[in-house]
Amino acid sequence: MKRIAAVLIVVGIAFAETACVSVHTQGSAGQPPPCDGNGECRIEVAATLCVITANPSTQNVTKRNGIDIFWYLDPKSAYRFHPTDGIKMKPGQPDGSEFGDAQWLADGKTFRLHDKNSRAQPGQKTANQYSITLQLQGIGGLVNCNPFDPTIINEG
Repeated sequence: MKRIAAVLIVVGIAFAETACVSVHTQGSAGQPPPCDGNGECRIEVAATLCVITANPSTQNVTKRNGIDIFWYLDPKSAYRFHPTDGIKMKPGQPDGSEFGDAQWLADGKTFRLHDKNSRAQPGQKTANQYSITLQLQGIGGLVNCNPFDPTIINEG
C-alpha cells in the first residue's frame, strides 16, 4: 500500500509541474542554429510524466576542434539529470572518442560535455547518438525515467 501511495504522489508531482519552454533563435529552414563557436551551445531539456524532450533533439556542431555542449533543465523542475548517466554517448558510436567525459553541474540541473569534432572531414557529417536520463524526485525517493535518445551531428 505504501508503494502505491508513493507512486501516486510521484505521478501527482509530475502532473503539477510546469514544462520548461524555451525559445531558440532559428537558423536556416527553421532549425536551431548550429554550435559554431558563436554563443553557447545549448540544449533545453524538459519532461512531463517522465517523458523526456530536448530542444533541439538533433544538434549540429560545426565548430571544429572543440566546443562544450550544455544541457539545461528548468531549475524549478521536479526532475534532475541522473548523476552518472544524465548525458551518455551510446556505445559503439563511430566517433565515441570525440567526446570528453560528461559533467553533472548545478545540483543536477545542468550537464556539460566536450565535443572535440576533430574527425569529420570537410563536407562530411557524422551522427553520434547519446542518451538523456532524468530522475524525478518524489516523496518515496528518486524515480529513473526511461532514457531519451537524441543525436549530435558533427560537421567537417
